[in-house]
Amino acid sequence: MAKIYFVLRTQKVQRDDEAPIWARIVGGRQFEYRATSTLTIPIKHWNSKNGCVREYSGDNKALAERLRGIDKRLNAIRHALLQAITDNEVFTPAIAKETIANCLRGFEVKVTAIPKDIAMYCDYVISEMQSGARQNKGRRYATNSIKAWRSFAKLLKAFLSKRHYTWDSLNVEEFKQYLINGGYLNKTINKYVTTFKTLCAFAFADGLHHNADIAKVVYREKTEKKDKTFKPFLTLAELEALYKMHLPAGSLKDKVRDVFLCGCYMGQRISDYGRISPEMFKKTANGYDVVSLTQVKTGTTVTIPVLSQYLTKIFKKYDYQLPRVCDQVLNRYIKEILRELSQTVPSLAERSITLLTMKEREAEAAGKMKFERDAKGNVWRPKWEMVSSHTARRTCITNLYITGLFDDRTIMAISGHKSQESFEGYICLSSEMIAERIAQKLQNMGSNNQL
Repeated sequence: MAKIYFVLRTQKVQRDDEAPIWARIVGGRQFEYRATSTLTIPIKHWNSKNGCVREYSGDNKALAERLRGIDKRLNAIRHALLQAITDNEVFTPAIAKETIANCLRGFEVKVTAIPKDIAMYCDYVISEMQSGARQNKGRRYATNSIKAWRSFAKLLKAFLSKRHYTWDSLNVEEFKQYLINGGYLNKTINKYVTTFKTLCAFAFADGLHHNADIAKVVYREKTEKKDKTFKPFLTLAELEALYKMHLPAGSLKDKVRDVFLCGCYMGQRISDYGRISPEMFKKTANGYDVVSLTQVKTGTTVTIPVLSQYLTKIFKKYDYQLPRVCDQVLNRYIKEILRELSQTVPSLAERSITLLTMKEREAEAAGKMKFERDAKGNVWRPKWEMVSSHTARRTCITNLYITGLFDDRTIMAISGHKSQESFEGYICLSSEMIAERIAQKLQNMGSNNQL
């Protein structure tokens, strides 16, 4: 994979001196070129360790604006070079030089076209994400990330319609309070506030405002158990019943069931387990079958052992090329499949208290949907109705955790999680199940080991 680094190329030692910035373009073992960016910067404002503009917190507005401009142009050059490497079968120094020149010419035109209106700027950012002009740490934004930004854009426009806002009058606390008043769950509030601050940071980098209030710390709302929707997982017995369930061979339900099961045995997102192909299958040095893939959302490369004989059988059934099933289709049909299966597997029909999403609450208020509620107003739903494509990931992680054979880091190496907090959100054990695990372990230790 090609990488772009920026370095200063100078013999000067005075920190106030200007130095030219060069791009170091590395294409694995195929090539390594250096090309001037045609930009210069005072040496003392360059972070040589990270190869980027040093963060500036002084009062010189002209200098601050210049440093922001250099940083934006370097990012534009990086993206343009990476795209040029992809587009050209043979990448040469001449192509690098031409790409940088075209990028800077186009950049000056682009800067004048950035919309200053808040809502229009949000749409502009999303369009850049879609085209690849705006990237996240050198990678294009995933489809699901762009979808989340679109949802945020709708919410932002509703907030902006309440009164006239400019970048200088925009306040993140007001936006947060708007979400609280709207009855959003704390987890959702935290997500949208983070996206709001990211948008404001983008606008700051694009020179649209210098509003310090936007950048201030906003405390995250604590997510209590009562604020969480119930997230089910399928037990090993339920998975086996699902695998053995008779469905018309080659039908859409048959394909949905098989793709979903692959997710349950691999612990990946549907954007990953829904695109398994033959070249992802490998054998370890000791002959064990594994699947190696790079996760679409995070870019993390994971190696997953084949955890079930059923997984192998499904792969062979499709000649190691799983059918392509989008998440909307899977979410709709997996519920129908499990509802049918619940007639012979009663655990799938067991009801639990859960919370409704904002869309579900609005649909209920409009009379479009109806939910079963108890005397206290709690919503009860059967397990099959709460299963979705993401249940597959929770299922695998929870079932691995229940075995007690692996520590968290080992399971995280398979799931691709980087943080413990995020990982723990995928372990779907009730307090009763946790108590049973503790009691069982103590029982296995013997009566002399009782507390």
